[in-house]
Amino acid sequence: MKSPPNILFITADQLRADALGCYGNPVIQTPHLDALAERGVRFERMFAAYPVCAPNRASIVTGRYPSVHRLRTNGQRLPESELTLMQILRNTGYATYGTGKMHFGPQWQWPADGRPIRDPDPSTAISPQPPEDAYPWYGFDRVALTEDHRMGPYGDYLAERGYNVWDELHSASHPQSATVRSPFPEEHHQTTWITDRAIDCLDEHPADRPFFLWVSYVHPHHPFNPPAPYDTMYDPAAMPLPTWDEAEVQGWPDAYKKKFFARSGGHEAVGLCDFAAEDWQRITAYYYGMISQIDANIGRLLEALRVRGQLDNTLLVFTADHGENLGDHRLLFKGTTYDCVTRVPFILCPPRATPSQAARCATPDLLCSTIDVLP
Repeated sequence: MKSPPNILFITADQLRADALGCYGNPVIQTPHLDALAERGVRFERMFAAYPVCAPNRASIVTGRYPSVHRLRTNGQRLPESELTLMQILRNTGYATYGTGKMHFGPQWQWPADGRPIRDPDPSTAISPQPPEDAYPWYGFDRVALTEDHRMGPYGDYLAERGYNVWDELHSASHPQSATVRSPFPEEHHQTTWITDRAIDCLDEHPADRPFFLWVSYVHPHHPFNPPAPYDTMYDPAAMPLPTWDEAEVQGWPDAYKKKFFARSGGHEAVGLCDFAAEDWQRITAYYYGMISQIDANIGRLLEALRVRGQLDNTLLVFTADHGENLGDHRLLFKGTTYDCVTRVPFILCPPRATPSQAARCATPDLLCSTIDVLP
């Protein structure tokens, strides 16, 4: 009886669909993802069930809406009673691994008085790594986790090499619109570390079982801080300008107006109303650099599969938890219901051993949601 295919499931955090070459972007350099889309199926209408990280990640692995699985906002925890994609696969014989950002629980010990976080005390950062007695953790046999603040195994890795994890901006630093070079070289960067740990999983995996490997990148989440050379890969002056209509501000809900006009009171209150064209272009250049770094690491993963003779028998999936406003509608970050945030890439690449008709049976224009990934 033929063994079921391996599954390599790759996600990025805050990657809008039109920021990839295969989705029509004429500026970005994403050759490895473009090649996967050419070989497989690029879904055009895949939408996040919720435009924020944690709730939508939980929807991906449960096939249920946040109102049902109960992880309804960042800072909450997915109930361990939820049946996950990983557990289903594990029950059928798969070895299940995860590296990177899962975000099934809070990253910080939030202030009890509800005040906004600006620059959190590092001692309040929560390590995402589960204890040994927690396995199988949400259906994972083994994980190597890192979140936006980089505490946990990756923070330990940096400390062992003489770096201070708090020298780099993170998702609760101020301002979140910052565009800077990462203080960590590419070889020790978080994106590289996530890929390295995934390759470790491939090295240690027993040949007599299929595997499910979720590789979950923290980038291109804000702040916009890729390592060299990706911080200068794109010329800001050559970046496209965002799309907006000045009149739409008046019709916004109060939450969008607050996001647009706020200059203080939280780490995302950065005075978007004052941003000029060159600010948006600079942010876009750094955002694109982060994406190209991820694409290069996806190339490393595909080469690792090829060297191990596993590429032809592996289902490859790429998507994101949600998109990024990136200046469209004169907004930044996430949390809106505009397509730039809710529409995400979804690339499905069948194993080469699968007849070529399999890819053509898919319907790339089908309206899909992240709750459809599990089934």
